[in-house]
Amino acid sequence: MANSFLICLCWSASHRFRRCLDLGKTARITGRSTIFGSASVLGKAVIQDQARVGGTATVYGNAIIHDASQIWGGSVYGDAKIGGITWLVGSTQVYDNAIIASTNVERPIHDQALVHGTVQPLGDVEFSVEEISSGVWYGFIHPEFREMQHGVLIGPRQKTR
Repeated sequence: MANSFLICLCWSASHRFRRCLDLGKTARITGRSTIFGSASVLGKAVIQDQARVGGTATVYGNAIIHDASQIWGGSVYGDAKIGGITWLVGSTQVYDNAIIASTNVERPIHDQALVHGTVQPLGDVEFSVEEISSGVWYGFIHPEFREMQHGVLIGPRQKTR
């Protein structure tokens, strides 16, 4: 018995165009969410609210895509959650228990980012690092800030008199 099934929709009078979606038997698509392109939604993944998943995106495991998020590429899996108006493209991977709830409509998350662990990029995120796995981040997330923890730079101790 297969773990997923292919849903094929044909349109046009001649049926020359065909679109197929790979949808797992236990995956759920609810609300006004949209699945398009060659996207795959497998496992116990949930796509809800007004989220859009398409292009070459793959969502599986217990991942949840909600609010008005747009997943146009990459993979979301494990127990990851994507919300707000987050925009994923390229080969971005979000997994483990990561939560992204971006409100930045102008820029997608870095197109080759690995976002995992317990990290939570939230709010007006401008995300340009290639990998991040812990902390709660707001606003600019750039490579030069990666050594910061709770607003304090981590580095060698300086001698004091």
